[in-house]
Amino acid sequence: MKQSSLLRIGAATTLPLLLLFVQFSTFNYSSSVFAQSQTVMINEWSQGSSGRKEWVELLVIGEGVNLVGWDLGDESAGDLTFSAADLWQNVPPGTLIVIYNGADRDDTLPADDLDVSDWVLVADSRDETLFEGSWPSFSNSNSSDFPQVRNASGQTVHSLSFLLDNAEKAPAGGEALHFTGSNLDAVDVASNWVKLNAPDASPAAGNGNENRAWIESLQADLPTVPTSEPNVVLAKVYPDGLANNDMDEAILLKN
Repeated sequence: MKQSSLLRIGAATTLPLLLLFVQFSTFNYSSSVFAQSQTVMINEWSQGSSGRKEWVELLVIGEGVNLVGWDLGDESAGDLTFSAADLWQNVPPGTLIVIYNGADRDDTLPADDLDVSDWVLVADSRDETLFEGSWPSFSNSNSSDFPQVRNASGQTVHSLSFLLDNAEKAPAGGEALHFTGSNLDAVDVASNWVKLNAPDASPAAGNGNENRAWIESLQADLPTVPTSEPNVVLAKVYPDGLANNDMDEAILLKN
């Protein structure tokens, strides 16, 4: 009887500890899954060197992301929507997408680039083959006037919502904000976001050594297309002389 009683006591005292462990493990697992499932993030945002020369830089993290129907805007959805263009249907990881206000282009931006093979896209918001809608206004006129990117289902994929609690980070006219971190865990840490003068921003180039190295590591997993001549070529076919399609022919390979 004493042994049975001890067993019951052991089970009763162990169960709460087990439940606590499961709950803690589940919490950590969920956080990890969220970080790993992130597909696109805002890597840099500029209010422009003057006027309304705003632009936003997105970094693609996921594999072969389909951006068709996605939305770039402020706190309200439906501002600038990615069209069904082929360009958006399979964007490789490590691609930097700079979208700018085409009505007032910033002179500090690189030339327009719609060739994804270099992992850089620079696009005019007014290009009707690429976007629908109009450029959102990031004027900091209210506490939630910061860039947000939403997927085709309207879910927020990334938002600079931390600016609500870190108003000193929000760029005003002539200023920019960029991410200097090198992993997803660092995205929500305010100290990894640096405010600077808009002409000192780095569109389509990465933000410092750590950020640039991370972007390049995302690109490293892409298959490369060989540019040299093949090592083996078909030199000659030796038929067996019979036109009966019996596959007796032989070939000679030459390197």
